[in-house]
Amino acid sequence: MIKPIDPRPVIVLSALTGLLIVGLVASCADQKPQEEVVVEEISNITEYTYQGCEYVKVGVGTRAWGSHKGNCKNPIHKQQ
Repeated sequence: MIKPIDPRPVIVLSALTGLLIVGLVASCADQKPQEEVVVEEISNITEYTYQGCEYVKVGVGTRAWGSHKGNCKNPIHKQQ
């Protein structure tokens, strides 16, 4: 003889799944757009050329950082 299946675990799992879906939908609806950070003033900017490429350095001493310039005029960047 076949025993009937207990419906309680199915009901509990269905309720938990429903709560999870409601929680995900509710958390996505409350998101606010992130504010864009705008740097108002940058001081101590140095531009220099090294091995034909242009670089920019911002800051002084151990707090300085640098990067390759996006508008570097070196013809090596013009190749297609």
